[in-house]
Amino acid sequence: MPGSLKSGLLFGGIGIIVIIAGSAAGSFIPIVGLLCGPVIASLVGLGAGYFGVQWGKHEAGVGTGTVAGLLSGIGLTIGAMIFYVGAVTFVQTMPEFQILLEEAMAEAFAAQPGAELDPEQLPALLAVGGLIAGFCVGLIYLLFALGFGALGGWFAVRNRPQSSEYNQQPPMSPPPSSGPPPMSPMG
Repeated sequence: MPGSLKSGLLFGGIGIIVIIAGSAAGSFIPIVGLLCGPVIASLVGLGAGYFGVQWGKHEAGVGTGTVAGLLSGIGLTIGAMIFYVGAVTFVQTMPEFQILLEEAMAEAFAAQPGAELDPEQLPALLAVGGLIAGFCVGLIYLLFALGFGALGGWFAVRNRPQSSEYNQQPPMSPPPSSGPPPMSPMG
């Protein structure tokens, strides 16, 4: 299994769990939610990129880290989608929310003549809205993980010890010069 795939899947799985936990903490303390997600995505992408190159073959480069960051970002996007659908489903079970939602829907339908929505369709519509919101937030996390995966790959390539194959060959010396320089055909 290539290092980028192994690292991307591992950090993607970790990202699913950590982003759900971070988003849950962010729902209680809003500033944590705004800061926590991008920081988590950056750290997960950085780790995935670094270890993707470390676990790859010697030819593994920054592209390997970028692929690992992409895969971990996909995991972060899945985690964000799971959280948002779960959050919308949880909020729908609260009676206070149901009353506020019905009042808001009544006002919205009064402002839009001819608009109709069956009350039984509302939970499914909200779940789809949560899925879309999770996907949009997850795309931001994916971009952070992708960029920091490339950075992690670059760190790993830069800090990689040189192989002994390169260290055994002496540098080339210039050819010996003997005699006058050659004449040009024009002159």
